Amino acid sequence: MEQKYTQSAFMATLLVNDFAQKLTHNKCMDTRIESGRRLREARLREGFETLDQLADAAGLDFKGRPFTVSKISNWERGYRAIHPEIAKQLSKILNCSAGWLLCLDDTDGTLMPTERALLENYRATDDRGKRLISRVAEQESPYIGDQNQKAG
Repeated sequence: MEQKYTQSAFMATLLVNDFAQKLTHNKCMDTRIESGRRLREARLREGFETLDQLADAAGLDFKGRPFTVSKISNWERGYRAIHPEIAKQLSKILNCSAGWLLCLDDTDGTLMPTERALLENYRATDDRGKRLISRVAEQESPYIGDQNQKAG
């Protein structure tokens, strides 16, 4: 009887492990599919109507290999996971965050052209300029809050 119990326990362990593995696989699959959906959304939003256009704009990946229609299609369809370095490269072209592409963040990090220009100017300036820009932003933020309260 002891052997039966051991065999039953072994079978139960196998079933639990199999179930856990399927859950993990499904979660990874869901993330790949959502990453692909987000990649397609960002591509179309930025005006890349075809995969060829994005592949041409992206050029070479971080390993020096060309982006291909096949690779991008596999990512968009959720067949392959997007490597974090690839997501970083694509995020610059697609005006979104790598974290959003990889489903690590739900905000896409999309910046308006004026916001992007302001950020680039901030990053390009020296420490004195950064302090000045920060002070102006801090001084203006209460005004913006007051306007929002009056409008609401």
